[in-house]
Amino acid sequence: MNLDESPAKGLIKIPDFLDEGDMREDMDPELGITIGAVVIGYNEGTRQEIYLSAKPSVLHKALVPLQMPALAS
Repeated sequence: MNLDESPAKGLIKIPDFLDEGDMREDMDPELGITIGAVVIGYNEGTRQEIYLSAKPSVLHKALVPLQMPALAS
């Protein structure tokens, strides 16, 4: 997907924050805070909405193991 110079909104639905259980009000991220998320989809019609997930299991799968050549045996 290429957004070019188009403005886009990243959206995370409440269920996409946790693998299990329910979000409580005290768990909501503060406005303006930076969080990690993975793109899981987008609105093909308008290309102005990107759907994100911040579930720990999704973030874990997206991690790329660091290769440290200096430490390799």
